[in-house]
This record gives sequence, C-alpha cells and structure tokens, in this order.
Amino acid sequence: MSSMLSGSAIAQDRVFTNVQEEIKRKGIDTAVIYTAGYVGFFILSKDTCKKEATRYLFFQKQGRHFVQRFDFCGTAQPTELPAGNLVGYFLANADSLKVEEIQLPTFSKKTIMRGDKLVEETEIQIISHHGYYELILKTDRGEVKKHIPNYYLTIKDDGNGKKNIYYESNLQTKLYALIQKIEAYINQNR
Repeated sequence: MSSMLSGSAIAQDRVFTNVQEEIKRKGIDTAVIYTAGYVGFFILSKDTCKKEATRYLFFQKQGRHFVQRFDFCGTAQPTELPAGNLVGYFLANADSLKVEEIQLPTFSKKTIMRGDKLVEETEIQIISHHGYYELILKTDRGEVKKHIPNYYLTIKDDGNGKKNIYYESNLQTKLYALIQKIEAYINQNR
C-alpha cells in the first residue's frame, strides 16, 4: 500500500512538473492551472492515463487564449479558446480571485466574553475524505495557490436544520464562478 501511495505522489509531481516546464518553455506569465481530485482515494481504471488527476493549463499568449491538458500519459496539444472564455474572466478578475477565500461550512458564529477576553465561538463541519479543486493563479505580479474542498461549496446545512452561514456567500464568489466555468468547459470537451 505504501508503494502505491508514493507512486501516485511521484506521478502527480511529474504531471505538475510538466505543466510548470511548459509554462517556462512558452514564456507564459498569465495562467490558471486547474486540478480536481479526491483526497484519500485511488483512481482505479483500466485506462492507464487516469492513474492520477488530470491538470488543465489555461493561459494567454500573444493576446490569444489557450487550454492544454496534462495527464499521466503525457501532454496534449494546446487548443485555442474562443473569445469571452474563462481566461478572459480570469484576466478581468485576477486581483479579486487571488485574495478571495471560500469559507469553511460554519453553522453558528458568535463572540462572547470569557473572563476579560472576547472569544469567537464557531460550530463547523469537517469531512475527512473529500473532493477538492486546486487552482494556481499566475500573473506577471505573482502566483497564488488555492486548495478548495468541494464540500465548502455544497454543504447547505448540518443535517439537523442549522444552515451553513457561508453557503450563499461562497456561491457568490468569483472563485466559484471560475470553477464553474472550468468544469463546464471540461464537461463539454471530454
């Protein structure tokens, strides 16, 4: 089992290294690297290209927008994206996307006095094995990595009637909109 774990980690590193090398080789300074995966699960498939999560590189070069897929079997050729695509959305919202955070499902939050100190009490929900979205947002002004468990975007309540106080605001973020645009693109182009 441990050799399977380390092999998967090595393969994942290789795909990420391939993406990073492609960015350097092409001189790309504006890009979104996207991965959707699962923590704690192996990808079991007869298709040996699916031994790890596929990464997508969305980028701009010479004013044109492209997407390129990377998986265990190698690197696909870049495909040009039409006008009004998600690279344009990223460029228009890059500063906000870099600082925005998706909030952990929280069901109550209050500030109380404990002795002579104000203390914030929260009730949260954590799921150990979950899907996630990973975004690396790169511009000429730097790079930011976002790791967003998908349950942050799907948990409406705690199952006992208490509402997630961040559910609606999480769905209003530019990060959520970017994830939705990327997922729609991937689903349309399988």
